[in-house]
Amino acid sequence: MTRQGARRGYTLIELMIVVAVIGALASIAVPKFASALRNANEAATKGKLGAIRTSLQIYYADTEGQYPSDLTPLLQPGSRYLTQVVPLYTGDHGSSNDIHYLPAIDAHRPQGERMEPVLNAENGCEDLSKRAALVSRYATPLAVLLVALGVAISQPVSPVKELSIGLLVFGLVFNYAALPFISKMKDPSCCVHIRVFVNLAANALIVYLLGGYWKPAWLLLALTPLATAVYDSWNKTLASSLVVGALLLLIEATRKLSSPLEWAETAANALFIVLVSLLVNELAHHSRSERA
Repeated sequence: MTRQGARRGYTLIELMIVVAVIGALASIAVPKFASALRNANEAATKGKLGAIRTSLQIYYADTEGQYPSDLTPLLQPGSRYLTQVVPLYTGDHGSSNDIHYLPAIDAHRPQGERMEPVLNAENGCEDLSKRAALVSRYATPLAVLLVALGVAISQPVSPVKELSIGLLVFGLVFNYAALPFISKMKDPSCCVHIRVFVNLAANALIVYLLGGYWKPAWLLLALTPLATAVYDSWNKTLASSLVVGALLLLIEATRKLSSPLEWAETAANALFIVLVSLLVNELAHHSRSERA
């Protein structure tokens, strides 16, 4: 007799192919979306600058040939020139990390009142290398703790144990070796993104190998979108967290989950990765705008 209804999970090769396809699609879609957003910001700013230019021309005519030294005379309460200088996009068009905005100036704002900063304050390459070191400072100990506890407590079979430890050691050496290069590079953004991708691949393999023995291993996957949240924009953080959430679901699918409770637990973990990553991104950008 043959077994009826035998179930077969995904192989590691199939899983990595799916991840590669998702990554390729995300790498195409996200930059195009970011470019469209930049173009929209530029068009809006041109219109706002046109309104300021018109107000200056009216002021010039009213004062018989004198321009104001700043915009304060145009913003007097009850004036017919301007009621508010709205935020202006003044970012470097080459990198989303350099996009920043001029804060709004309101004619009716009480003197001395603090203006609310806008997200995405100016960040240079030096700041990016500092953020890379910050991520390593906290993410690396967490990865070591998760893998060490998983190997010590769950006692996986011999190949899984050695491979998990080997991947962990590779990640440690790779991350700490990359930091000096990042700090010395003129534009470290490419190196930072390569570092994130390599870490994701290593962590995914560890979760694939060790996750069947040690359930908390899935937290390793959360490190990639959390790092993206510190480095990059909200849109890229969302894309990264969605890809990692899908990757977690695919890895768990290889374990032939049959219980609705198991699938619900995995879906909750994936949702946790997405929401916490977006929260960290909002907090990181808000913190930098506060300092600016």
